[in-house]
Amino acid sequence: MSALAFHTNDTPFAPSFTPCFENYTAEISGLLCPASSSSSSSSSPPSPLKFEQCRQILKSMRVEARNCPDRVAAVKRYKEMSCLVDSAELRSGGNDGNYDGGGEGKDGGGGGRGRVEDVNGRMARQNDVLENLKATVAEMEDVGTAITGELAQNRELLERTKGRVGLVNENITLAQKITQRMTDRIGKFWK
Repeated sequence: MSALAFHTNDTPFAPSFTPCFENYTAEISGLLCPASSSSSSSSSPPSPLKFEQCRQILKSMRVEARNCPDRVAAVKRYKEMSCLVDSAELRSGGNDGNYDGGGEGKDGGGGGRGRVEDVNGRMARQNDVLENLKATVAEMEDVGTAITGELAQNRELLERTKGRVGLVNENITLAQKITQRMTDRIGKFWK
């Protein structure tokens, strides 16, 4: 829980986010660390439904990050929250209450077959989470590549514009010289 507080409340920078973006952060924090009620004695990990809700909020957060005044900080906050959700999901191990905790399997035998099946299920869910992380990283890499390409195009455009401005400047200087010569000739003629 202290890691969550570090990521959401104690960040060292104070960027300007949209109010909606800040609400996403609070919603994810609320889903991952709900206020402990007096009726529950142990803190159980969030349910898979809550993780799915967090994923939906993260999708909205990613779109909102593109419109924030401080886009770099917004993307950084999005990545932090995404990692927070992923790590919480990995820590929970996808434990949905199927593991009975005993040495015997679910069929009542002493072989531990149920435990092995449960561990295999949790490993499969964690592999799914890791695949989602890989997809997110690949998507971020694609976005970075697209931004780099766009910046290169903008640089070329600026260089062409700079060349055109230089040409216009030369033409203006030439026009000033010609105008000055004409003014001098007219002045000599009228004297």
